[in-house]
Amino acid sequence: MPPADIDWDENRGGTRNPENLVSAPDDGTLYLSTKDVLPWTACGAHDTHRMVLPSNHVEQLFGKAPVPDPSKLSTMSIMTRCLNITFLADAVDLLISEGLFEEEDEDGHESTKVYAGRAAGRGTHLRVR
Repeated sequence: MPPADIDWDENRGGTRNPENLVSAPDDGTLYLSTKDVLPWTACGAHDTHRMVLPSNHVEQLFGKAPVPDPSKLSTMSIMTRCLNITFLADAVDLLISEGLFEEEDEDGHESTKVYAGRAAGRGTHLRVR
């Protein structure tokens, strides 16, 4: 599957938002797989064909991720990791490469896995639909 293609909405012409909106294409793997469980909204006129989501919803996916060597994280400040989309994009790309957003049918054809769960905006709780 292709990489996540995420960016901060303000980097793409959106206004600064205290929720740090993450922008993703409306035909991309991340959006298509999570559109029924996360509170995505349309970007608007500044960036058509993209959807935005408060970054904390994506960050929560990694809340319990193991960190084999925490000392490697001490070489840069938390602000560097928070302000640079590269770190979040690489993490989402890892989820894509690990198959979190794909499934195989009985004939062996891969397709995007669509999650269902709690109403959008009421928590990050994913289950396969």
